[in-house]
Amino acid sequence: FVIHFLLIFLTKNVCYAGPSARTDNEKIVRASNEIKLLSWPSRMHSIKYNRSQLREYWTIFIKILTYFTSNKTSDHLNIKLALLSNFVSSILFFLILNNFFSTEIALIFSLFYLTSFWPYQVAIYMGHSHLSQTFFLLSILCLQNAISSNLYILFFSSGLCIAISFFSSSASRKYPPVFFFSFIFFLQDYFFVPNFDFFKLNINYIII
Repeated sequence: FVIHFLLIFLTKNVCYAGPSARTDNEKIVRASNEIKLLSWPSRMHSIKYNRSQLREYWTIFIKILTYFTSNKTSDHLNIKLALLSNFVSSILFFLILNNFFSTEIALIFSLFYLTSFWPYQVAIYMGHSHLSQTFFLLSILCLQNAISSNLYILFFSSGLCIAISFFSSSASRKYPPVFFFSFIFFLQDYFFVPNFDFFKLNINYIII
């Protein structure tokens, strides 16, 4: 909590990394000021300069964030949302690991993530991948709890979260294989493995 909100404070006067209206970050922030929350998400693509392709939910969450800040045009909105997303991701990371291992191991790996420079560098330069990561981790956590609690609504929640993840960042293309193998891993006890000896005997019988 201290690390993330200290960085939010230290970056409050940050400017965009390029000339006016040339960076994707600025175009997304400008578009967020033009859209309405209750409009169909793809309506934002009718804005000519908009660069929210595969980042629709990033733009929507930027819009939500503008309701809680007086500065609605600076790059600090992108950094703030990225750091808040990373803060939530670190908690989800701990909860997921805690379901697999002991609390001590989950804490050690979570602290390793929190003390790495990479998440904060990403938050400052291209933070939308953090929002995608948050919803990906949330989908995995829902999947875990759906198996353990037999609450089937969590399967729907997991699918919804992974879908939002795909439309939060163009970097989310690395998540489908991980999600698929996680799904297989969590449901491994429910798969029926055929008896290949039985099929082999029947094939031999047919050949004879």
